[in-house]
Amino acid sequence: REREEKLSRLVDSALDAILELDSRLCVRSANRSAGSVFGCDPGRMPGQDFRRFLTPDSAETLERLTRELETRPPDRQFLWIAGGLKAVTAAGARFPAEASLSRFEIGGKSFYTVILRSIREQIEAERALERLRSESAYLKEEIEKLHNYREITGRSRPVREMLESVRQVAPTGAAVLICGETGTGKELVARAVHAASRRAHKTLVKVNCAAI
Repeated sequence: REREEKLSRLVDSALDAILELDSRLCVRSANRSAGSVFGCDPGRMPGQDFRRFLTPDSAETLERLTRELETRPPDRQFLWIAGGLKAVTAAGARFPAEASLSRFEIGGKSFYTVILRSIREQIEAERALERLRSESAYLKEEIEKLHNYREITGRSRPVREMLESVRQVAPTGAAVLICGETGTGKELVARAVHAASRRAHKTLVKVNCAAI
């Protein structure tokens, strides 16, 4: 009894959801983390078909893998579920999960152990990191280009008039139309307007209208 109690505490303290299934894939037992992952009382999970906690595709995957384990030697009746499973909470929310499956026999009957971990937060964090990397690369490019506007060092009358126009219009909320032939530095002037505006702390977004 002491050994069983220690094992029960060990399973309950695990961060991953651990479920024992019978040959019909009905839940026989579930640890506390299983209740947290699936959003329900783990004490009410026994007796329920575990496939109701999976999308139809993942339920088929689980069935196929249990049949595959039956053909393996006794010392190799376990596997990592490649690609994971798409699980469903008691409230119907879907989430991606990493999972492993193992099979064992007691009294000539088959049982399965599913260990499952939600990776929703991991995927969201990876996506956020990728967005930050893209934004960082974009901002570095913008900073490098923004530095170039300070190279408008001409002293001719037209250049001085243009810079005075930039100084006057930049603090306002007015839309600015910059005209000029290709190569005359329209984008350079646009960056000068942005840098002197109240929106200078925000990103200058360029749109290639010709491409659209």
